Amino acid sequence: MIADDARHFPPRVLPYRGTDATLVQMRRLALGAQTSWPLRRLVEIICSGLRGKDYLSELAALYHYVSRRVRYQRDPRTVELVKTPEATLRTRVGDCDDMATLLAALVLLAGSDARFVTVGFRPDGAFTHVYVEALEPISRRWVALDPVAGDRTPEMIRRIRSYRVALVDK
Repeated sequence: MIADDARHFPPRVLPYRGTDATLVQMRRLALGAQTSWPLRRLVEIICSGLRGKDYLSELAALYHYVSRRVRYQRDPRTVELVKTPEATLRTRVGDCDDMATLLAALVLLAGSDARFVTVGFRPDGAFTHVYVEALEPISRRWVALDPVAGDRTPEMIRRIRSYRVALVDK
């Protein structure tokens, strides 16, 4: 099984070079997923029971799908492992950047804008976490989607000491 996964979904393993390098990889993988018919079909299935143009419910459905199906696990100690959205779905395991990449890809495939939000909780301002915000097109408000924090997202947001926002498609 391990060899099969590695052959079909080779991970991008890099020495950790900082937040900017990781965001470049995340953006590339989320945008690259836009041509994946199986991922588009998955979005259609996830949102199939919703009313048309209920964009907030679409975002909530995508968030809950990832929250229920992907278990959080940290990267190996000395490397930055960035998985494709397909690999994260197949293994059902990922860290915050894997989950954010998958969720951003699904949000984009649903037709919404997405951005990555990198945050830090320490006084030194170091970024230690990333999550996705999606633009709800009717209200024009950004909605935080963080499967790692889950229902503790409001508490997590209150603890943020530093943050930076990066649009996925710009």
